[in-house]
Amino acid sequence: SRESIILEWIDFDGRPRQGRTLRHRDHQEINSFVGHVWQIKRYEDGKVSSRFKLPEKPNSQLTLLESP
Repeated sequence: SRESIILEWIDFDGRPRQGRTLRHRDHQEINSFVGHVWQIKRYEDGKVSSRFKLPEKPNSQLTLLESP
């Protein structure tokens, strides 16, 4: 993204954890578990822009790319 974002894992009580700030052209590889929920927040205002759940299939990969 051309904007900085914050990537957060959502724990089982619905609270954001492990926040990571990613800036333009950053790359982050994260090892997580099936079914974990993650969210992306805008760095500028902290507003959640998207939420996603990791696939239920073991050894899956999920790649997030910026929309054109």
